[in-house]
Amino acid sequence: MRSWKTICYNIEPSSLASIVDEASVRQLQALAPGTSRSDAFSVTALLQDGTFFPGLRIPAARAQLLTNIMSFDGMIPSLFTFFEDLKYLEPAAKILRKLLPEREKRSLWPALSAYYFTPARSIFECPQGQFNNLDPAWSADAKMRGYYVLWLFALRNFPEMINIAPRKDPTKSKPQIVEPNPRLWREFGSLTLKVGFRTPAAEALASQGTHQELASKIIQQQGFQVEHNRDAVEDLSLLLARLRRANVEYSPPAFVADDVLSAYRRYGRPFEEDHHNDKDVLFLPTIYQEAGESGGDITTAFRKRHMFRSFFAITTVCLPSTVASMLGLTRIRPLNCP
Repeated sequence: MRSWKTICYNIEPSSLASIVDEASVRQLQALAPGTSRSDAFSVTALLQDGTFFPGLRIPAARAQLLTNIMSFDGMIPSLFTFFEDLKYLEPAAKILRKLLPEREKRSLWPALSAYYFTPARSIFECPQGQFNNLDPAWSADAKMRGYYVLWLFALRNFPEMINIAPRKDPTKSKPQIVEPNPRLWREFGSLTLKVGFRTPAAEALASQGTHQELASKIIQQQGFQVEHNRDAVEDLSLLLARLRRANVEYSPPAFVADDVLSAYRRYGRPFEEDHHNDKDVLFLPTIYQEAGESGGDITTAFRKRHMFRSFFAITTVCLPSTVASMLGLTRIRPLNCP
């Protein structure tokens, strides 16, 4: 509702019901004319020929409406895109719910907040498995930033943590549901404790999954009995202990591209390829990164950033200058930006 009030701002008649019609909303939903030149061209043409908002006939009012739409920050929402995006957030919410007692009735934020203790060191994760000190300028909001970090971990890794796969691309085979990865659950528990949410479930997750247990689970997943393959379990556990995570550099994603982003890729649970392509950029710096200059069309990374910022009501694009410079994020303004 707030977004549509912004779009219809300073237009007479001022009632949303008298301006907005279902067909116009359906054609505008998920467009980003303030960033995408392709979307801006389409919106301009459809407003000028009277297709959009046919009940609004005053030329000055239609001109004001066009100005509002073109200056809209992000993607134009609708009830349809809202409920579709809930399908993306659902598996992540289920993952975070695992951090709480089964009988917990409160929603995630107040429930997790009850277990929060300010950590000795405020950190954020970027890239996965690598931790950076959170700038002191953000220390007052460390709990909320930590909450975002947990959501982003779940959004990156949900296909390997819970029995829900990415969306099926109409042109490709159905994504396979895989067994939950115990290593990721252990990392998630450890991360939860690192950012200050000391729930019993997080402590249990962080302490489980020794190399021996992981090796046993892998053997079982392949259809073999552990008791008949003790030597293989031992050999595999030793191999797992020698594994080292590759050093991965974080690169700020592109929010615009020349290729047109189809409508069905702008909302809902991501397709398998889109999920894979954006997995390495779903971190806190991406969420606070400026959209930058307009381009041919938006990317799936822009779409994910917009969804996250919308659901968590994030309005700033500021990061502490130390964090921005450390990550080489030249398009992020420092914290004291106006």
